Amino acid sequence: MTTLIYQKITPDDEAFLTKLLTNPNLMMLGWGKTFTKKDIDLWITKILAGYQQDDFSYYLVINNQQPIGIAGLLKTTINQREVVEIAYIIDEPFQRQGLATQIVEELLTAAFNVYGLEEVVIQFNEEHHASRRIAEKNGALPLMTYKRKQGTNLVNYDVYFVKKR
Repeated sequence: MTTLIYQKITPDDEAFLTKLLTNPNLMMLGWGKTFTKKDIDLWITKILAGYQQDDFSYYLVINNQQPIGIAGLLKTTINQREVVEIAYIIDEPFQRQGLATQIVEELLTAAFNVYGLEEVVIQFNEEHHASRRIAEKNGALPLMTYKRKQGTNLVNYDVYFVKKR
């Protein structure tokens, strides 16, 4: 198992975040868009507010002193249901190494043992087969499928859940 560090995001991380959030290979399947400079600035502000409001949000994930992606626990609403979800974006050079599976496992542990949550969800575009495998490896079970707006399109998203063990 790799030793990963989770560090709160700050405005100083803008260069790395720009690299992730403007990469169409990373963003189009999951988010349906790439971010502009203005989007990134607003997103960082939202993340900082999440730390204040919920004590959690996205974190910079660091391995061997370099950022490899972002991941975190996020409050969101899916079909009028308030949930906390695990979300992540792993930079391309660090994919297919088991890191996302490890990150989800570590976030599940934090969700249940640090934040006292009873259940979390993982949602992903139904065509994102790697995210499905990551969820299933971490014991997540199907909860529902819904249509999520991406730009002008409605895209099928699968939602999996994990209850506190």
